[in-house]
Amino acid sequence: MLNNNLKYPAFDTLELFTDLEFNAQTYTKLQPAKPGDFIDGLSTVKHRDKWHPFFDENIYNQTGVSFSYTKKPLVLYFYSSQWGATGIAHLKQLNALQQQIQYNYGNLLVITDSVDDVKQALWDHSLSLQFYDDSKHELSQLLGIYSESSPAWNRYAGIDQNVPLPSVYVLDSVRQVAFAHANEDILTGLPLNYITEAVYQSNKYLSNKRSA
Repeated sequence: MLNNNLKYPAFDTLELFTDLEFNAQTYTKLQPAKPGDFIDGLSTVKHRDKWHPFFDENIYNQTGVSFSYTKKPLVLYFYSSQWGATGIAHLKQLNALQQQIQYNYGNLLVITDSVDDVKQALWDHSLSLQFYDDSKHELSQLLGIYSESSPAWNRYAGIDQNVPLPSVYVLDSVRQVAFAHANEDILTGLPLNYITEAVYQSNKYLSNKRSA
């Protein structure tokens, strides 16, 4: 069940335009990744050493032996200061959810187009979240929530830069999408229960696989 009692203000200056309003322009609709999609670019050899350690974190037993194909589920949130109060509200919600994600043996990582911006936001609001610099939009393009041919400022009033959608994704141990919230409507409230359930189910599947 979604939390409808959030106290964070919505980003009231946003306005979504329909595709019909862009008939006279060159416009390609975004194709966000969906549950079941494999994010193959995360595991290619040429990218092996470039991602955050969370992308390659394995689960170890008490003797220090790593299990095969048991990377922890990973929650990714894409933050840009362009989304204003909505982005701040998302960070606050995820900060409050972080302990529950960790309890279910998951990791949470904020993906940002500006390290300085996210550092300032975390400082201003006394938040503690790990983040990763995606200023070249490599990750957001892999997940289909950013494209040069579908600029955000073309669809949303109040946006003057092309930035990724403020999306949340849960990737399982093999980096398959377990949950997707592309957030094309720029909703202020995140589906927190679905996020933690996806992390829990991903680890439950791994546990059953290991014991089989």
